Formats: sequence, structure tokens, C-alpha cells
Amino acid sequence: MPMNFYEKFKKYTPDDTAKGVIDHISDFTAQVDVANRMIQVDADFDTYIPPYRFECVEQGVRTSYELNYMVIHPSYPNEPFKVEHMDAVFFELARLTAQGRGFFNGAETTLEGADITSSGDTLYISLKNGGKDFLIYGGCDKLISDVIFKMFRTRLKIEFCGVTSIDWEHQDIPLPVPNASFQKKPDPAKVSNSLSSGELKTQIDAENALVTSGGMTFDISEMQNIYRKIKTIDIIPIRMIDNSSQSQFTICGEVFSFQKKVTKNGSYCIVSFYITDNDSSAE
Repeated sequence: MPMNFYEKFKKYTPDDTAKGVIDHISDFTAQVDVANRMIQVDADFDTYIPPYRFECVEQGVRTSYELNYMVIHPSYPNEPFKVEHMDAVFFELARLTAQGRGFFNGAETTLEGADITSSGDTLYISLKNGGKDFLIYGGCDKLISDVIFKMFRTRLKIEFCGVTSIDWEHQDIPLPVPNASFQKKPDPAKVSNSLSSGELKTQIDAENALVTSGGMTFDISEMQNIYRKIKTIDIIPIRMIDNSSQSQFTICGEVFSFQKKVTKNGSYCIVSFYITDNDSSAE
């Protein structure tokens, strides 16, 4: 007879809140990366529980087994998909993909004004500031469809509608970077960072001039100290910027968009870049 969640993770003693989540797991599979101390659980739930409620279980197992990373990805085979579930879909999308972290951090479902509706096998997501081509370029329509299918066993076509084109003359939102790579993934053997514990550490392979930060590995062999002001390379993951006590530090990432803004008097153009390290994003 297959082990239940309690039997699988015997070292973990859940509190009542965590039991309220675990008791509804009807089936699960666990993928274990022993070398990097990482566990991913794909779980079927017999009732709908939003994935943001799993944090107490994930944190508890992570602490009990001294893991770098532990995550539960849910499926709800008995729950019909509803538009109201889109907040959970965006939450799960941000945990599963770099695109999700780049596009949908802090995303919320807003039904006022019919921003997200469904009809037949199509889900319509209304945009307010354009950018349809940007989202299609990043494969977000397919990613959203895949996450909905995994969670609710319903295959929907995603259609971005509403204001689909960017007002290039007066725009004040992120713009796509031509030829940006949205599919770059790190070598799992080199990544031992925690993506949730807040204990991220940058790894530097000096011999091969490689830096692993966040969820990506970077080749710094051709990096140049243009202004000759860099005394040391003190690299931190993007996620740790707000927690850093250092006044100067370096981050590594990949630019996935930028925005430009002309000052009121027209004398200057301010350009802001958005970068990701496949774990978090920053402007």
C-alpha cells in the first residue's frame, strides 16, 4: 500500500494548520534531488486549497530535513476550473517558470470590468496597457494553458484581448527586448540555492569563470571593469537585494524587458531595465 504524506516525511511534525492541508492530499509523488537537498511534490487534492496555503507545510518539511528547497505543486481532479481560480493559477505559474516570475509576480485576479472571462474552451484575459505580442513572444498563453490543465485537468485556449497594442509614443510600461531568451535554464548539478528559504548563496567557480546566482549560471570570463572602479565582485541573488546590508553589491541576471520615459521638458530619456535570475526579478 502506498505511503501517505505523514509516512513519507516521518521527521516532520505538522501543526493543525498544516494538517488541514495534508489531510486533503489524496495521492502524491515526490521527486528527490539528494545531492542538492531538494524535494518537489506533485500532489492531488480531494478539495480545492489555494497553493499559497502550502507554505506552512513546505517550510516545516524543509526545516525538518534541512533542505535547500521544498515545494508542493497541486492538482485538483475533482474541482472544475473557474475564473475565480486564476489567482492560484498565476501564483503557481510564478513558482513554475521564469516567465511567471518575470511577468506575474504579485499578480491578482480582478473580475471587475470582466478583465478575465471564459467562453467554451477559451479563456479571455483582457489587457489594460497592451503588450499582447510581448506575452505571446514569451509563450505566456501556452504556459497559462498548461498550468490550468495540470491543476484542473481542463485544456483551455488563452486569448489576450482588450488593449492589445502598446502606445509607443506615450508608453510607460515594460517593453520587449529583441532576441531575449526566455528559456534559459541552469544546470541542476550546479544549483544548490534555496528558492524559498531566503538562504540563497552565490556560488563562484573561479577556475571556469562561472557564477551561479538565483536560478541561473553566468559566464563572467569576458567581463570588463570599464571604469576600473570595481574593487571586488560581491555578487548577491536578486531576491536578497532588500535584505542586503551592503551599500554596494553586484547582481547577475538576464534582461527580459525595459521601459523608457521622456522627462516633461523633453531634455532627457530615462531608461529602466528589468532583469531576472530565474528566481526573482528587479528593476
